[in-house]
Amino acid sequence: MLEPGCASAWTDDIPDLVADDRTATLLKKIRPFEQILWEVLQKQQNEFGIRPKGKEILVHGHCHQKSIYGMDAVKSIFALWPDVKYTEIDSGCCGMAGSFGYEAKHFDVSQKMAERVLIPTIEDHPDAMIVANGFSCRHQIADFSGREALHIAEAFDIL
Repeated sequence: MLEPGCASAWTDDIPDLVADDRTATLLKKIRPFEQILWEVLQKQQNEFGIRPKGKEILVHGHCHQKSIYGMDAVKSIFALWPDVKYTEIDSGCCGMAGSFGYEAKHFDVSQKMAERVLIPTIEDHPDAMIVANGFSCRHQIADFSGREALHIAEAFDIL
């Protein structure tokens, strides 16, 4: 499973760098996990007994996920359960931006970005399950909220 930033590099950047058109075409067919999960759930009509682990879901989209693929597949997945409250956090970037937030000289900016919308929203929903597909986003959430965010693949129980 590719990190959203890695998936976008394979589908959006690398095809422009390879000379072989066939390879470039194949690379552009890479899809993020949530699109594949959505297709499986639609076809199987949930006969696997998959259910979200929580009744309230807060989703923070990775910057590359939002800009390249969009968040419709994630929203559609959670919409399959009418009793689940889905909220996409309108936070922009979490502030980590890959390795940016790990650098001491960027710490203050990184923290301010996280504390602008993302962290207060999480704090306002203490019982919500947090979903964030980006590795660096999950670290940022843990560091500044003390809460664990899950990749969407970890957000479900199989009944």
